[in-house]
Amino acid sequence: MRTEDGHSIDHLLDALAQMAEEGHELTDDELQLLLSDNEAAGTMQLLDGLRTAVAPQPDVEAEWARLASQLPTSQKRQLWRSYLPWLSAAAAIVIGVLLLWPRQQQTGGQRQQEHERFVAYQKPQQKQDIVLTIGVDHGQELNLSDEKDRQTTGTTLSAPGRLVLDYNNQQRRGVAISDEVEQNTVSIPAGKDFQIVFADGTRAWLHTDTRLTYPSRFVGKERRVYLQGEAYFDVAHDPQHPFVIYTDRMQARVLGTELNVSCYPDREPHVALIKGRVQVRANDEAFSPLTLQPGQGASLTAQGFTAKEENMEPYINWRNGYIYFDEAPLVDVVVELGRWYGLNVVIEGRELIERHVRFFCPRSESAERAIELLNSFHEFSAHIEDGTLVISNI
Repeated sequence: MRTEDGHSIDHLLDALAQMAEEGHELTDDELQLLLSDNEAAGTMQLLDGLRTAVAPQPDVEAEWARLASQLPTSQKRQLWRSYLPWLSAAAAIVIGVLLLWPRQQQTGGQRQQEHERFVAYQKPQQKQDIVLTIGVDHGQELNLSDEKDRQTTGTTLSAPGRLVLDYNNQQRRGVAISDEVEQNTVSIPAGKDFQIVFADGTRAWLHTDTRLTYPSRFVGKERRVYLQGEAYFDVAHDPQHPFVIYTDRMQARVLGTELNVSCYPDREPHVALIKGRVQVRANDEAFSPLTLQPGQGASLTAQGFTAKEENMEPYINWRNGYIYFDEAPLVDVVVELGRWYGLNVVIEGRELIERHVRFFCPRSESAERAIELLNSFHEFSAHIEDGTLVISNI
């Protein structure tokens, strides 16, 4: 399509971009010409959606940015890939055009929300059983879902479906104990959790999708373990031998305390102190160490450690077998459900990021029951589709 003086719509759009950069506005005739062209009008509709995407209400933007900042690079690419083709055009045009563009998408007196499909969680490829690898060098693997391998290690059932490996109990159960100190690794898949009682009496509750590497017995000045995932520790008091929990990015140094440490790849490393005393520090020592008080939690961000008062009930409840969130972002709840039940999670509509909910469900319940509880809010829709938990507007 061409203007009366022979200029094309493309030429007018180029001129419009320059006008916007220089602070000029469209005349009524120029705006009418743009709106009369289907392609140009479609572009402006797309840019109207961009205005919501790049400048939403502050609370929504803060939650969206927080979620995006915690994703691995591959998922960040998914989030922004849809914006890249037209971000440069939007920067020039959005000021000069969008303020003049009438809002036509109305449903029930409210503007129809743009529905973006966002992958909030992708389940990892992993084995379905709890596996204990004895000796990192030898790599002997035992399947703790198998009764024979459980007897070999002295692993017992403390409750239906809840396994405990108690190193203090091995000798009483006639388990052969090597004089050699070996590094062991236990891996917990989706839908399972696990408890270890170390030889010093320290207890660790391992969450789903977690790996813990530890010695068969502690020697030396420190009691060291290496964590990937999430675990709740009740550390036996021994001031002469600090208990140190290492993760990929930070470490927590404990004298005797109860704390929760979370270091999933798609989340910022986080420590919550239930009682006692703990010092957290970055592995690269880029930031000053931080000592937490009971009731405080600390996350490691690009700017360093940030500490704040937290409700400790969610951590205590997961240790005791429950999924519990108190006025937490909906996305945190559904990612936890995806991790526990081994589901991918997709959120349709960024406005759902704004939602906060209170949620409680025993982990012994089925995924279907958990979905029923989500739908009982009657504020959004939750369903499972081909192994994916989909959250969308009603």
